[in-house]
Amino acid sequence: MAMQFFENAIPRIQALFRRLYFAQPQTLGKKLILFTRSESVLILIAAGIGIAVGGVILLFNWAVEFAGEHFLTLFELSHSNQMWQYLLIPLIPALGGLGVGLLQTYVFKAKPGHGVPEVILASRFSRGRIQRRVILQKLLTGALSIGSGGGGGREGPIIHVGAAVGISIANLFRLTRDQSRTLIACGAAAGISGIFNAPMGGVMFVLEVILGDFRLKTFTPVVVSAVAATAITRNAYGSFTLLSAPSGFTIELPEYLLFALLGVIMGFVSAYFTRVIIFVENYSHEHLRVAEVFRPAVGGLLAGIMILFLPSLMEQTYTPVNDALHATLPIWLMLVVAFLKPWHTAITTGTGGTGGVFAPALKSGSMVGAVFGMLMMMIFPDLVKTPTPYALSGMGAILAGTMHAPLTGILILIEISNDYSIVLPAMLTAIMATVIAQRYLRNSIYTWSISKPGTNIGSYAYVPLLNSISIDQIVERGVAHVMTHTPIRDILIIFEQTRHDAVLVLDDEKRYLGLIEFDDVRSFISERELVEELVAADVMVTSIKPVFEHTTLDVILKLFDDYGWSVLPVLENDDSRRAIGLVTAYDAQTYYRRSVTRES
Repeated sequence: MAMQFFENAIPRIQALFRRLYFAQPQTLGKKLILFTRSESVLILIAAGIGIAVGGVILLFNWAVEFAGEHFLTLFELSHSNQMWQYLLIPLIPALGGLGVGLLQTYVFKAKPGHGVPEVILASRFSRGRIQRRVILQKLLTGALSIGSGGGGGREGPIIHVGAAVGISIANLFRLTRDQSRTLIACGAAAGISGIFNAPMGGVMFVLEVILGDFRLKTFTPVVVSAVAATAITRNAYGSFTLLSAPSGFTIELPEYLLFALLGVIMGFVSAYFTRVIIFVENYSHEHLRVAEVFRPAVGGLLAGIMILFLPSLMEQTYTPVNDALHATLPIWLMLVVAFLKPWHTAITTGTGGTGGVFAPALKSGSMVGAVFGMLMMMIFPDLVKTPTPYALSGMGAILAGTMHAPLTGILILIEISNDYSIVLPAMLTAIMATVIAQRYLRNSIYTWSISKPGTNIGSYAYVPLLNSISIDQIVERGVAHVMTHTPIRDILIIFEQTRHDAVLVLDDEKRYLGLIEFDDVRSFISERELVEELVAADVMVTSIKPVFEHTTLDVILKLFDDYGWSVLPVLENDDSRRAIGLVTAYDAQTYYRRSVTRES
């Protein structure tokens, strides 16, 4: 009797040790993953991203200045030769463009892009991928393109680089899809905050333009990342401001009518700026019959011809903008720069050059605003004392109009000018410009290239009530199921033959007992003996909380966020415990974002 007892007990003890042996590393790994997925740790990770991006900004600025100094030497040599300067100067940006084309085509093997639309796709909609190589790619191509006289600004590349840093760290810690989206946004916020020394504007840019998400759990890490990056750049450069505008001006009450008129004008200017970008890029893709590697060089050549006659179009410094703020430029010159700047930028970025549209828009806005202010001084000399507030307001208004983001335009203007007396005029002009621009263009300067025909990607996220959305439409029905005694060998065959993320473990009456994900059995593929010996009961997970067909989306998303699960079993009701399928975190989050997009 005792002998028989031991003979029956030995296989059970062996099975128990097998479970302990294989469950131990997996449990520890999952505990580590769950630890890194907690909100407190996420804030620390966001701070690390901000510090890393701050360091990258210092490197990027150095690279742009280094390239700019060497290309400037070429410009000076070209100017010294009166006979050949008209031929040599356009060739300098073309040389920079050729370098960009060679790097993109043969080194990084990547398609050119503005940067911000790609970040919007990855963060707001979880579509598209941001590769780690973007970091080095944008650093080098941005330095060559901007330093050689291209028309793009620094913010586009650095936002893309920041997002690449964020997703790289998210992948390192194996964070959830929602947390990865947040860290992409953290990197983008760190980039825009550090490059402009504007942490509040950087945060608002990400929440309003990139994510369209104002939840506290998103807001907190984004703020931390922006602060960390700005602290790094301020430690290196000091508490600098990009603009050097006269201060101490006063605004009379009747002037607000003029600011409202300026806002309307800037709305049309914003629409013009955006339409030029769209037109040139579309025309380039459809009609520029040049090999991909040479396209940036062609754009550089055309941009070089423009800066040959109008050097103020170059984007290496903010000197032309500061001149407009001080009203030291003639009106005709500012009008010409404002008119041609979007063409200069579009020719660079539309042919494959690297650069953003943020800084170029600021230049056009300052020029139009300054011209408007100077004209108003002539017409109403007793009322308008200086054109400076009009030039500043024009800058904020064009940002708001082109991005369809008035809060971002207002905050960034205040921070880069360090002048809070401009708040009220900036608010008025930004709102007016946004209303006019949205009336003529459904999509912003960043979203037109990623929106599908007949759809609109809103500038703000419409947040429907989560507790009013049922999960019925996203339940994956007909999922494969097994019994507790099903061999692991058969379960591996099921995963091989189907695309399911998990299989359900049910009893004889189809009641739910547990769940097996592919990751739970992946390690057994090379262990033939274990594949033959183990059964479903040995590896199934019973700790995952099931949900029900009537469960609403708010409950589902909270479970995914709190526990880091990737899939949940769906039951008919708590009494019968009959399983009807699965719902995945990806499907739940995608369904919600699509609901948001439809309502935006």
